[in-house]
Amino acid sequence: MSIFIDGEAVALPNVKSLSWLDDPKLRLSFPNDGTKRQGRPQCIILHTTTGDMPQHVVESTAPAEHCTARRTVAYWAKSPRHAGAHLIIDADGTLLCLADLGREVTYHCSGVNGVSIGIEVVQQPDGTLYAEQLRVCFAVCAWLCDRFSIPQVVAWPYTGARSLDVMRHFRGVAGHRDVSSNRGRGDPGDLIMRRFVDAAWATVG
Repeated sequence: MSIFIDGEAVALPNVKSLSWLDDPKLRLSFPNDGTKRQGRPQCIILHTTTGDMPQHVVESTAPAEHCTARRTVAYWAKSPRHAGAHLIIDADGTLLCLADLGREVTYHCSGVNGVSIGIEVVQQPDGTLYAEQLRVCFAVCAWLCDRFSIPQVVAWPYTGARSLDVMRHFRGVAGHRDVSSNRGRGDPGDLIMRRFVDAAWATVG
C-alpha cells in the first residue's frame, strides 16, 4: 500500500496503492542509461490511456473488466523505448506505482521527462472516466505538490501545445496535450484538468 520516493515506500492517505513490492510485474524496465533523475521533479504531467474525446464521468464503481491498468503496464514492458509513467490510476481508482518518483525518469512525455512525474489515467474506449479516478488523481497531485514543493498551479485553459522551452520551466500540473500535439485535447482532456480549477488552484493559460 505505498509508492516509492527516494528509495522509501511512502503510504498515501485515503488512496489504495500498489507497487512492485506487491507484484514484481509492476516494476518498469529501464534502459542502461538515462534513468537517473537530475534534480527534483518540478511538474506533474497527466495522461489518459486512450486520449479519446468526448469524455464523460461515471459515478458508479468500475466493473473488473474496465480495470485494464495492468494491460497497459504489460504493453509498456514490451516497448523498445521503455515507455511508461511513474504512476497509473486504474478504473476503480487503484494507484499503481511503477518507478521511484524522486530518483527515476520515465519516458512518458518527450522534452520534459527529466523534470516531471508522469501519471497515466486508464480511460475506456468510449471516453469513459470514473469519478473515483478523478478523486484519486486530484488527491495524489495535491499530495505530490506538497511533498516536492511544486506550486498548486494548473495549465488552464487549454490553448494547444506550448513551446518546449516554456514547458521545461513550467512548475505545476499540466497535461500531455500542453507539451505535445501528438495525441490532442483528450490527453488528458478537460474533465481531469477542471478538477484543479474547481479547487481554486492558480491557472496559467
